Amino acid sequence: MLRIQVSNFDGVSRMTEAGLGIGILPRDAVTGERAARLGVVKLEDAWATRTLWVGVKAGTVLTTDIAKLFDFMSAR
Repeated sequence: MLRIQVSNFDGVSRMTEAGLGIGILPRDAVTGERAARLGVVKLEDAWATRTLWVGVKAGTVLTTDIAKLFDFMSAR
């Protein structure tokens, strides 16, 4: 087995297009002409789910709009 690691989504896409294996990418990274050249399979397994974190400087008082954005993002 050969393992190759690249540093960005473009590299993963190019290697996959070249037939060097498969790549796991966020859906938004495969768009336009590239999407037409690659097969896209949605991963629905639990391991493929991401937990995203939002950071703010300690002691920051959030504006109402930012607090609403955090609430919206947390509900998804």
